[in-house]
Amino acid sequence: MDNKSNIRNIVIPGRNTNDKRVIAYLVKTRGIKVEIILPLLKQGRIYEATGSHNCVFTGIDEYNMVRYVMQRSTLPGNKIKFEAEGSDKKYSFSLSGTCDSVYIFESPIDLLSYLTIRNETAIQNSHMLSLGGVTDIGLEYYLGRNPNIINLVFCLDNDKTGNDAYCKYNKKYSTRVKSL
Repeated sequence: MDNKSNIRNIVIPGRNTNDKRVIAYLVKTRGIKVEIILPLLKQGRIYEATGSHNCVFTGIDEYNMVRYVMQRSTLPGNKIKFEAEGSDKKYSFSLSGTCDSVYIFESPIDLLSYLTIRNETAIQNSHMLSLGGVTDIGLEYYLGRNPNIINLVFCLDNDKTGNDAYCKYNKKYSTRVKSL
């Protein structure tokens, strides 16, 4: 069975007529550089959902089809975040690179924050992957699709969940792991 015909029915929220709330949320509230956000908005990898005004992060497959959707509220003090029905974690939010390293994060906002605080030119060719939590479903699939990756750089939260996940994956991927 060809992979294209095996696509789940994913609930993809409509895009608002503008992305003002998402831009304000990511830039003003989360401190993400606008230069990082704008290309992703143009590509539809990030956008503002119609009605809820949630920030939508999309994960795409090798055919450029949306297979994963994660939403995060843009309202002050509201920490609601969820994956859309039918999302496939194998395709969690990621940015493709060309070098042999992948930087791994728990959430899309962690990934964008990292790009903001680091020298973008030093990591611009690196692969970036959000796990959508701490499961490695997306990582396993990403590595299978990108066999040239030999360095894994885990950038997980410094809390019990992140530390436990790092210990687990440090062992599982020991021949490929670097850490921050």
